[in-house]
Amino acid sequence: MSSEINPETGEVVVGRSPRFSLWVAFLVFSTVTLGSSVEVKNDLEEVTSDAKWAVACSSITFALTTVMVMLQLHPLYAIMVTNNKLEGVICIILVAFWSGIVSIVSDAENNLAVRSSNNNECNNTVLNGNLYYFSWAAFVASICLLVSYLRSVFGLDLVGEVQNRSQRMELWGGLLACSLVVMGASANIFQIDCKPVEPGLEIYCRRCTFGISIGTIGAFFAIVVVGMKLITRTASFFFEGMVALILTILNACGVAFITSAKGPGSSIGNLYYFTWFSFLVSLAIASSCYSDMTSVNLQQTGPGDDAEKADSGDIQIEQLPPDQEQF
Repeated sequence: MSSEINPETGEVVVGRSPRFSLWVAFLVFSTVTLGSSVEVKNDLEEVTSDAKWAVACSSITFALTTVMVMLQLHPLYAIMVTNNKLEGVICIILVAFWSGIVSIVSDAENNLAVRSSNNNECNNTVLNGNLYYFSWAAFVASICLLVSYLRSVFGLDLVGEVQNRSQRMELWGGLLACSLVVMGASANIFQIDCKPVEPGLEIYCRRCTFGISIGTIGAFFAIVVVGMKLITRTASFFFEGMVALILTILNACGVAFITSAKGPGSSIGNLYYFTWFSFLVSLAIASSCYSDMTSVNLQQTGPGDDAEKADSGDIQIEQLPPDQEQF
């Protein structure tokens, strides 16, 4: 039975994957999504191909996740599906399938989890909360699984290497997912409501274009930073901090313009949630970079302060224990 180092805690783990809790959580999310998608499909008067696709994807990923969790319950079988190519392929499959699922169930035109309350405006109403929220939860969990797998395989989180390379990997992966959703949702709204641009919708459509731009820029730079961390393992701290700052400012503008009353994300839906998520995640990355920069400065100035005290000529007086002072 082989032992492995948990890249997140530094503890030695025998057999079982350090992502076991994530696999269990993903199993719960996929189970709820599968049950909800089957229920919605049965309630439709006319079963569409989108509904069938949602059920099929949920079923396949549910089966894969169940097998992964069952194998990891026994340390001997867990070695077969931990930190190897098989686990990596399964993680990629999960991300691919759930990218398709969330795009289908959250599309108001499919009337699965969301429907449009007004044909002329993008005001969406959640029909099935379990299908909507748990499908997104499963998508986020699949991203976390893939990022955690890459960290383990590339050795990014071994003890002593946390500060330089692997820190904020989950945050950058989350920002990538959020940016892709903002880009896709804005493009979908633009295609429906702004082709052609009707009188009175000029501001609305410009803000849709702004959402597409923010999502594209965020996804591009997230891929660049993650790629630098995985391939070169020497991602520039200055570059990462500047990118995080720029994306925080852009996403702050996105929150102000996209989720306002005249913006395409004013109604509760994918664009509203993930515009805010993008801003919060980019702010968390920028804050983490600032904290690291502050800690590095303190480490660099600490020895200098001690040296100044030594050169000042002051005599350091050592306090004796009470039983030796009288002597």
